[in-house]
Amino acid sequence: MEQRTFQQAMTYLAAAYSVEMPKEKAAVYWDQLGNLEDEPFWVAVKVAVGNDEWMPSVARLRELYREELRRRRQQPALTRPEPVDREQGREYIRHIRDVLGIRR
Repeated sequence: MEQRTFQQAMTYLAAAYSVEMPKEKAAVYWDQLGNLEDEPFWVAVKVAVGNDEWMPSVARLRELYREELRRRRQQPALTRPEPVDREQGREYIRHIRDVLGIRR
């Protein structure tokens, strides 16, 4: 994780929970969480703020981070759509128009 992202997240948490973030405490959080990916970490921070009454521990943030990674793995990967047979589509539209009695 970029240090800037981490600092922003710690500032966000401190503001959300109205707590002080001494350098020593931030250093422990950085030591334990600094190797995580930025985006899933931000999601974990925001989930904590949205759901937890108290400032999350390192363990809680790591748990939320892992949940976010699992959630992302479960989402199906986007694939290219199958090529469209335009003539078949036109034929289908003509058929619908004929059935409905729509003349062009």
